[in-house]
Amino acid sequence: MDRLNLLEARVWLDGVLGEEGRVRGDLRDLFLDMNGVALRAPQVGEETQPPSAWPRLSEIAVPTLLVWGDLDFPHAQERCQTMSELIPDARGRVMHGTAHLPSFEDPESFSTLLTEFLTEVVQTDRP
Repeated sequence: MDRLNLLEARVWLDGVLGEEGRVRGDLRDLFLDMNGVALRAPQVGEETQPPSAWPRLSEIAVPTLLVWGDLDFPHAQERCQTMSELIPDARGRVMHGTAHLPSFEDPESFSTLLTEFLTEVVQTDRP
């Protein structure tokens, strides 16, 4: 489990396009602790495969913000970009220098993106 935890830190935290060990210190320790808990948690039921949501993305009827890191898996970035095009009122934003967990890595920049999005939504929603 310890090796798997380190591998997941490499993939999800550093990013497959980032340098191994890119994220260090307290943030890495927190990730390893939280992820270790999740890895060691007992399975609470059978895993099921839900139906694909892709065909229903156009049905989302609320403003949507999609945020992804440019150090994440290329296919994950492509999926986020595609979702931002398929969801009618979606905005896609890339956080540079982050991987799969941009809000975890850079909460201040994420908060700024989220605040701008929510401000725009509230202003657009007013009569």
